This record gives sequence, structure tokens and C-alpha cells, in this order.
Amino acid sequence: MIDEELKALILQNKETLESLEDRLIKIQRKLMWHTVGGILKVVLIVGPLVVGVIYVLPFVREYFSVLEPVFNFFKFSAGGLNGEVLNSSDTAAVLGDERLRVLLEQYCNN
Repeated sequence: MIDEELKALILQNKETLESLEDRLIKIQRKLMWHTVGGILKVVLIVGPLVVGVIYVLPFVREYFSVLEPVFNFFKFSAGGLNGEVLNSSDTAAVLGDERLRVLLEQYCNN
């Protein structure tokens, strides 16, 4: 009688372990796909941003090089963003720049 009870318990434990093993395999597979999905999300979000920055950077540099005389007209103090007008010799040098004149005429005429 004891042998039959032990056999029944062993069979029950074996079935339970097989059930747990199946669940564990499913959980591992699900975690693997979640990891792959997370990596794909990062690649699909960060990848285009990096490519966009690389592609747009020359245009931004060109834009700021055109507006450089306007930016040079103002000096920003170290204490904040209070614009200080340059002294008269610097102002004359900046206003004497032909690129600035063309730029101002272009924006004033539009």
C-alpha cells in the first residue's frame, strides 16, 4: 500500500514538474521576444534621429553662417541673456559687412 501511494505521489510530482517546465519554456520565449522588441524599438526611434541629425547638420551650419553677422551684432553678457550693443568701432565693422546689408535688404523687402 505504501508503494502504491509513493508511486502515485511520484507520478503526480512528475506531471507537476512537466507542467512547470512547459510554463517556464513559454515564459522564457516571451521574455526573449520582449527583449528583441525592446531593441527594435530603440533602433527604430534612435536610428532615424541620428540619421536626421547627420543629414540636417550641414544645412543648419549653412543657415547659421549666413546669420553670423546678425549674431555678432549682439554680445551676450556672462550673467544672462541681456543683449549689449557692441562698441562703436565693432558696430561700424559689423554694419559695414556687405553680407549683413544684403541680408537686411532681403528681409526688409519681403
